[in-house]
Amino acid sequence: MNDIYEAHEHRIEDYEKQFTVAPEQAGFVAFIGGKIVGLDIFGSTSVLPKVYKKLLRGYILDALDQERASKQQESSFKSEGGSEAKDFQEQTNAFLGRIKRSKKEVYKSVGEGNEFRFGNKQVNVFTLVNNEEVLHMAAFAE
Repeated sequence: MNDIYEAHEHRIEDYEKQFTVAPEQAGFVAFIGGKIVGLDIFGSTSVLPKVYKKLLRGYILDALDQERASKQQESSFKSEGGSEAKDFQEQTNAFLGRIKRSKKEVYKSVGEGNEFRFGNKQVNVFTLVNNEEVLHMAAFAE
């Protein structure tokens, strides 16, 4: 991915400027090419502002890599208009439903708490829980 970053550094920075963390925001859902690709949610609103740029950059690099692989030159980052927003909401609800229905396994965390892993052919999820509080949940569409 380093070659993608170097080749598109200015585009990446332009995309980053289009997204900001809202006050009290604890997570976000990521879409690439109009399709849900993942989500990150944190148990505290103080965490997201500290890791947001790194997470966002990862999704932007994924989008640029997909664009390069498919030779598409359209922007996949903006949603303007009610119908797209409604579709994004429907996709998010369906994605959360797949997470809920997926098989769950629990492991002792390397540090404090437990790791919950959910997965099936459509979704892969990692959740870190300590003292019954979700610290971080990351989910990715398969």
